[in-house]
Amino acid sequence: MLKKIYQRLKQKGQGVVEYALLLGLVAVIVVGFTTDKGLISTFQTTLENVVGHFTTFNKAYDNVGTNNGGGT
Repeated sequence: MLKKIYQRLKQKGQGVVEYALLLGLVAVIVVGFTTDKGLISTFQTTLENVVGHFTTFNKAYDNVGTNNGGGT
């Protein structure tokens, strides 16, 4: 009987710990996205870098095609 009670209390404790970890993770994500130099700024900078690399690649590819007599 005491063993069943202990197991039940142990399961409730595990649920509370999981809930607290999930709540902590959500809080960290919210703080990360709402600060000035947070995740949004980092994501925006990374996206701008990727777009810049694609633009540079496209310009270089276009120049190669025109320098070879116009053929691709």
